[in-house]
Amino acid sequence: GLPWRADVHREVLDGLLGERYAGGGEPRRLAELADEVSAAFGRRVRPDLPADVVKAFARAGIRVKSTRRWELEELDHPAVEPLIAYKKLYRIWTAHGWSWLQDWVREGRFRPEYQPGGTVSGRWTTNGGGALQIPKVIRQAVVADEGWRLVVADADQMEPRVLAAISRDRGLMEVAGHDGDLYKALSDRAFSGDRDHAKLALLGAIYGQTSGDGLKNLAALRRRFPLAVAYVDDAARAGEEGRVVRTWLGRTSPPVALAGQDEEAGIPQEDPEDD
Repeated sequence: GLPWRADVHREVLDGLLGERYAGGGEPRRLAELADEVSAAFGRRVRPDLPADVVKAFARAGIRVKSTRRWELEELDHPAVEPLIAYKKLYRIWTAHGWSWLQDWVREGRFRPEYQPGGTVSGRWTTNGGGALQIPKVIRQAVVADEGWRLVVADADQMEPRVLAAISRDRGLMEVAGHDGDLYKALSDRAFSGDRDHAKLALLGAIYGQTSGDGLKNLAALRRRFPLAVAYVDDAARAGEEGRVVRTWLGRTSPPVALAGQDEEAGIPQEDPEDD
């Protein structure tokens, strides 16, 4: 298992979220931020319910399609700042908070079940524990045992770099070839410096988001990186036509005629945690 300092984890949670209240309700800091959001709207709003937030903005004369951070940051409203802070901390509390620590860490070890090739595309998945989505601030609890050293291999921003390599799109290869933040470099070229928007756009193109804002983002990417987008389009078209789609290394997708069969090789039998 992965060495995990429960005491460090608790210190981080206490610092971020504040005291816990009896009965399992939201910790102090989340409750404070929820009150700030409601005060900004002038009425009680549940910031943990996206539909409630969208309605609150509509009552204030502001139309929003979602509560994604990049969309909220474009708004001029006093609820935005506490709402973004609330969403970030709420995610930590629900996904990797005290309950997670109690359920997943035993005797100084976190033991997730990794599944190499857990998806048809070959990506790794995990069964439980959210091991592939642990926030950076929580990773402070990963501390090597005395006398040992952790060796870290960073596969940061892997998907767009892989797409650049296999599509041979020179523009995307140039962006991916620089040291540093790929999404920041992409945002400077195509999204007016908005890193979050650039990240959502590129990952949306890779994973097939073709509705709503996805269409607008896809058009911008197609102008800048035509070969990369065409590579994804060709694979999608092959699948839609019932042809077998192969990865760069030869892994095949299930034929359409068999896609609904539970026993088809390569299809995970449980819902993997893959964000």
